[in-house]
Formats: sequence, structure tokens, C-alpha cells
Amino acid sequence: MNPKENGLAVIFDFNRTIYDPDRNDFIDGAEDLLRFLHEKQVPMYLVSKAEESRPQVLEEMGLANYFQKTFFVERKEPALFFEILRDTNLQPKDVYVIGDHLHKEIRSGNQSGMRTIWLKSGKFADLEPATVSDTPWQTITHLREVLPLIGVTL
Repeated sequence: MNPKENGLAVIFDFNRTIYDPDRNDFIDGAEDLLRFLHEKQVPMYLVSKAEESRPQVLEEMGLANYFQKTFFVERKEPALFFEILRDTNLQPKDVYVIGDHLHKEIRSGNQSGMRTIWLKSGKFADLEPATVSDTPWQTITHLREVLPLIGVTL
């Protein structure tokens, strides 16, 4: 599959989805997934809580150029996801949101009509949906499960 021809984009959460702040390192499988999607020219966006060190960490990890745009925000609101959707020029069903927190990026992705993938691992693995908007399209326990879900092949 050529993502550019078929129209596909991915929005990633940062902390505990691709970056482990406790170990100051990648989440298992994140580096390979990001590199592969970048090589396949899949447009990727980063949505992260605004903290002073995050842009620097992103740069130090060599990830800054992987993303079309990065957003460091106080709250992950649906308006931000709609802004990204406009930037992609895609239909909501063609944009995937990958994150570890049901009540934040998964909720906003769902409220924006996007396909959400919950990385049920780590600190927030025991969360339960508080509203119907918190129910992910798919649930995974490792990032290696992403490619088949988004239709990208090795």
C-alpha cells in the first residue's frame, strides 16, 4: 500500500505512547514504527501535553523531522484534531489516532470521527471508558500491532 495514494495519516500521542518518561527512552517498538511510517511517507502528527522539555526531548530522540506538525497543548481537545484533519485533507476515517489515554487523545479522536487505537499498556492500562467517546476503535498492547490495523504492509 502506498499511503500517499490511498490517503492515510496517523496522529501520535507522545508520553507513554512513543516515549517512556520514566526510562527517558522509546516505548518498545516505537522507534521502528515511526521510522517505517516515515520511510513509507505516511503523514504523521504529534500531539503532546505542553511541557517545557518536550520539544527538546523530541529533537534529542531524532524525531522532530518525522512529523508533519507537532502540537504541544494544555488539553487535547477535538478542535485540535479537526485542525489536523483539515491539514491532511482526508476523511476522518482515514486518520488514525494512537494513544495510551482513553479520556484524552482517544476521546478527542473519536469525537472527531477518526479511528482510534488505544495502546493499553503502562500507567493507564487499567482505565475504563467514562463515556461512549472513550471506547477505542481498536485496542493493542504493543506498537507492532499497528501496521495491520492501518493497512500498511511491510
